[in-house]
Amino acid sequence: METKLRSISELVFVCLVLSGLGATPLCAADYYVSPGGDDDQPGNESRPWGTIGKANKTLRRGDTAYLMGGEYRERIEPARSGSAEQYITYRAYDEHHPVITSPPGKIAIVLNNRSYIRIDGLTFDGKHPYKQATINQWAELIDSHHNIFQNSQFRYARGWTAFHLERSHYNKFMNNRMDYVGTFFDDDNAEGMGDMIALHCANHNLIEGNTLSRAGHDLLTVSGDYNVIRNNVFENKWGPNEGYRAISLSANRRFCNTTRGFNLFEHNIVKNSLLAHADFRGSSADKEPPAMKVEGANQIVRYNIFANNVGPAISGSIRPPKIMEVQNNRIYNNVVYQGGGLWMMRDYGNEGPSSNNYFKNNIIYASAADSEVFVDFSAGGRTVLENNYFISNAFSRPTGNGDFDIKGLGAKSLFWVEESIANFNNNVTAPPQFVSVDLHGPDGFHLEHDSPMIDAGDFLTKTSDYGSGKRIAVSDANWFTDGFDVVEGDLVQVGNNLPVRVTNVNYSEGVLTVDSSIHWERGQNVSLPYDGDAPDIGAFERRK
Repeated sequence: METKLRSISELVFVCLVLSGLGATPLCAADYYVSPGGDDDQPGNESRPWGTIGKANKTLRRGDTAYLMGGEYRERIEPARSGSAEQYITYRAYDEHHPVITSPPGKIAIVLNNRSYIRIDGLTFDGKHPYKQATINQWAELIDSHHNIFQNSQFRYARGWTAFHLERSHYNKFMNNRMDYVGTFFDDDNAEGMGDMIALHCANHNLIEGNTLSRAGHDLLTVSGDYNVIRNNVFENKWGPNEGYRAISLSANRRFCNTTRGFNLFEHNIVKNSLLAHADFRGSSADKEPPAMKVEGANQIVRYNIFANNVGPAISGSIRPPKIMEVQNNRIYNNVVYQGGGLWMMRDYGNEGPSSNNYFKNNIIYASAADSEVFVDFSAGGRTVLENNYFISNAFSRPTGNGDFDIKGLGAKSLFWVEESIANFNNNVTAPPQFVSVDLHGPDGFHLEHDSPMIDAGDFLTKTSDYGSGKRIAVSDANWFTDGFDVVEGDLVQVGNNLPVRVTNVNYSEGVLTVDSSIHWERGQNVSLPYDGDAPDIGAFERRK
């Protein structure tokens, strides 16, 4: 055993010497920590260290600290960063269940000016709700990049923000479970307190495969650009008929004066955003909060399921100096089930761009709201719809019809707006005929083989010229993403060509760059891949 330990020590010494000379280390060390260990021990599996603090001071590029079971009243705060090839990792040991609680300053993870750190399989537990919580923040990241949080459990944080990212880019949150930040019931703030994840001037981050529940305010608020949020479950339900909004893609200048938008939100489930509590001090309309805010510019919201939300699936508003614009957003191929309609838009009498938002190929089914769409523009000089468009959506209810409430026109039927307003085109009232409405079932919200939604959708855009090669000029590039240097770009189908991968989108010039050369004619259809003669309406394309 002594010979083995001496060999390990010599190997670590060689790695440190190489690191000090500027060379990439040829090896990385594994260390072990246990609440019953001793920092004077070598930190191996049989003689572990006793504190995370020892790991914080010791870990270097490529090293891993395995945390054994038990409670740690400490903070993860590494003394140095890892590198792209060699992350510093804090990981749960085998089947052990390490829990971090009551950290110094009540912040469990501090990665300010740190990068390439991985947190994997740990539990962070504030033990009690709100003011009794032993954790205020789960993590703080300021000027940090390329950190990873995965496979971990986060419970109880007082807030206001549990995960605070500021000027922090290319971080990843994957397959985590997060629950209970702040409170929905607070005598001092009737809107609720606490955001679970807040991105402030934080760009190119990935939030994927997580389950988020119970934040007093928002589960996720994004005032940053080029982030990707996909394959998550958002549920901000606090009790029977009680809850609040789940997500804000708001480009809020209060938190970042350079933010515009350009975020991707896809393949998520957003459910049970319910009534604000009785003491809410906002307007009566806000007592039925939207499931999601979509503000700023060039946000893409697609292939999501919004289910059992009291208010509309999506809202937007102009509120200078915080929210300066709601324009060029693309909301398509979503399902809104048993909710409060599709969209609510207000300008509160404020000027600011609020046009060129497109709603296409969405299913809005079994809505309980008076209005499927509610638009209230009151600033001078606006038209009633400000060039916002509704194309090939399906609005249907088992009984009755929902109106379209547009200030200056009043409440009108879908038939009336289709006949009278050019902004509404090819929308239908046919029921979707889902295989199942089970949110988490394998066929939930998929279409039956004879659904009228099949091949009934509209193509996203068209080519604006003929040509061949890898640069394709299109009428509207705002529907697509190159992945924002976070994930792969979209697959697009141009005319009868096989799908090709988008590697760059020039939004100002309307040009898609793809990975393979193809030929196209002027005016050919461009969409994400589809089966049959045209895209389906809804969140799932039925395979023919």
